[in-house]
Amino acid sequence: MVNEDDVLPDCPPDMAHMRPTYRDLRQALAQIKELREENERLRAPLRPSLEVLQRMANGLDPFDRGRFQAAMAALPHETPKLTATMNHNTNRNYGDPLDRYNRENRENPELLRQRRLEAEQRQWRVIEGDPAA
Repeated sequence: MVNEDDVLPDCPPDMAHMRPTYRDLRQALAQIKELREENERLRAPLRPSLEVLQRMANGLDPFDRGRFQAAMAALPHETPKLTATMNHNTNRNYGDPLDRYNRENRENPELLRQRRLEAEQRQWRVIEGDPAA
């Protein structure tokens, strides 16, 4: 039996038959708080697998075998291997200056020696290749 002093005053008409009490209100507020916290956890940004592993290793998150294995499996797929791409949309031909440079070096060995000396002074690494066909 519900004590009349415990029943909420000014209860909406559609809830009058339930006769909600202050205890019911406290339980509802506690459940709302719990659901809000759960929503915050679910809406939190996903962590990269490396961060998940680091947090487990440093004791910030509890170790969970399933999460550990999932993070390990996802690790190679999150960051691609190193690639380099260049897209240069001009009508400039990059082969012509290189051909001119190679021709100058063949025709003037002293110029080639000066260029190699400059590269050494600047600590540039000269990569020799086969002559172009």
